[in-house]
Amino acid sequence: MKHYAVNPAVSLREELDGALLYNPDTDNILLINETGQLIWDFLAKPRTAEEIAAHLAANTEGASGVREDSETFLKSLLPDFLVIHD
Repeated sequence: MKHYAVNPAVSLREELDGALLYNPDTDNILLINETGQLIWDFLAKPRTAEEIAAHLAANTEGASGVREDSETFLKSLLPDFLVIHD
């Protein structure tokens, strides 16, 4: 089973409406919103897609389609910003 975690090389800088992720190895930057930052913070230790979706559902109001949304977000972070542990 796949477990996702933050890439230790990536830094996060908080902004007003979210955060900037920066990977110095690839020189890539990504702006994430507050929900993305909620997921990012949760990935401080390896988590499965199911755990991430459950965390998102429990911590956001009126969340629908959290499983699909969280998987789309995870895919947008690969390969520069996340690492996968099997």
